Amino acid sequence: MKRALHKYKHALWLLYLPVYLIIFNLAENQITSQYWVSYTPLDDRIPFIEEFVIPYILWFPAIWSTGIFLLFFDPDAFKRYVWCIIIGYSISLAVFFVFPNGQNLRPGSFRNTSVFTDMVQTLYNYDTNTNVLPSMHVIGASALTFAVFDSGKLRKPWLCAASIVLTILIDLSTVFIKQHSILDVWAGLAVSVVVYVIVYIIIKKKQFKKAKMKAFA
Repeated sequence: MKRALHKYKHALWLLYLPVYLIIFNLAENQITSQYWVSYTPLDDRIPFIEEFVIPYILWFPAIWSTGIFLLFFDPDAFKRYVWCIIIGYSISLAVFFVFPNGQNLRPGSFRNTSVFTDMVQTLYNYDTNTNVLPSMHVIGASALTFAVFDSGKLRKPWLCAASIVLTILIDLSTVFIKQHSILDVWAGLAVSVVVYVIVYIIIKKKQFKKAKMKAFA
């Protein structure tokens, strides 16, 4: 048991999850009506496409399955992946409280009803239209792709291509099912770039130097 705990002690990084959920729920409950509206005229030109609820939902198992795989098979890549989530989501939470925002793009009703619109309506029921900028769906999807390219265990050509395609579809899904304004997507991509620089250039470079010094010690 001790050996297993020592081997997977990096799993403690997941303790950020309950902290994030508590703070996010606080934001969801406090920011309900008085908020800056995220909107551009381009949003009006983006159609509502209910089928894009599928890639939107795929975000959840994709994020978790990537994390679980790295947890067991690539601890160093797992730590960097979690760093991406921690930094990206913490930036988002800070923005929500300092700059309360939301969007008013959701359709009042659906022209047609289908299994897809039922799924979208369920999402609407459980997820408010506030705390949207930057999009954490975009940040999480970007982190997933960064992790695939970072990990030697996952860096297969087909998997890299699949992660890029999935990330693009997830980003598109946020605006096609009217969960986000295009502004939220741009902000999410901007945060993702910042996170990439911090984690995969600055932190990873320091880790490489530290490992190199330890090898020659």
